Amino acid sequence: MNFEIIIIGAGISGASFANKIVKFAKTLLLDAQDISQRPLSTNIFPFHNKPYIEETEWANVEIFPTYHVKTNYMGSKFDGIVNSEEFGRPLGKVVYLEKLLNRMIQKFEDQGGVFKDKQKVKKINKYSDHLEVITNNGQTFSCKLLVFATGSRALDLQRSMG
Repeated sequence: MNFEIIIIGAGISGASFANKIVKFAKTLLLDAQDISQRPLSTNIFPFHNKPYIEETEWANVEIFPTYHVKTNYMGSKFDGIVNSEEFGRPLGKVVYLEKLLNRMIQKFEDQGGVFKDKQKVKKINKYSDHLEVITNNGQTFSCKLLVFATGSRALDLQRSMG
């Protein structure tokens, strides 16, 4: 299958970028994991990242159930508690990360993007006019632009690109 852009990694960075770029280019989002098997986990979503989330999502208590008001700080010299009252507002919101990612992936697909999980990229071939991505399932996809959003995973694959 041919795409203009392939994004490897459907974490917060990959899913965010996919949602932005799908309006402009035929896009494939790949992830090595089976997203239906991701355990539900929480994280802190700071207020300075709020511009990247639509207001309807930010207000969704199924995804963002409560404000984050205190955090324990453990440093090399000092330990303590940071209380949001010192700043006059909460530090952010608690987020169910998998619920947010599932919502972002659904929105990506609703806008015409193609998402495939359980697709670990095994090899990337470079040609003069395109790139070819081959997965562990033997599927082959081609693109003009390849985006790595794997974090610290797949470093060998990233290094293979030069």
